[in-house]
Amino acid sequence: MTKENIHVFLVEDDPLITRLIAGEVSKKGWTIDNDPTGKEAVTKMKAKVPDIILLDLMLPGVDGMTILKDIKTQPELKDIPVLMLSNLAEADKIEESRNLGAVKFLMKATSSMSTIVTEIEANVK
Repeated sequence: MTKENIHVFLVEDDPLITRLIAGEVSKKGWTIDNDPTGKEAVTKMKAKVPDIILLDLMLPGVDGMTILKDIKTQPELKDIPVLMLSNLAEADKIEESRNLGAVKFLMKATSSMSTIVTEIEANVK
């Protein structure tokens, strides 16, 4: 796989952030799927396995940590890099996400779209 055809799965409930990330991903020629509530995220990912997952911590349907735990128990998803997104900079949440297998924890308020794209490129296998 080359960096030109990355499939990103975004689990994000904020429409503005979703549009911004989707716009950047599209500019790179990559594809993106989204589940705004997290309720169907794992099912959708298993149907069309992504190269990387961007996962919001706070969602209306289910907690991002719960989704991360579920991802890491799925044989077809467990090795996919997960970038956590949040505006909560709590050290315990950052540590918990890393312990559960997330490769990075990005603060939405301080991470530019170019930073997110760089992290996607750096973490896709």
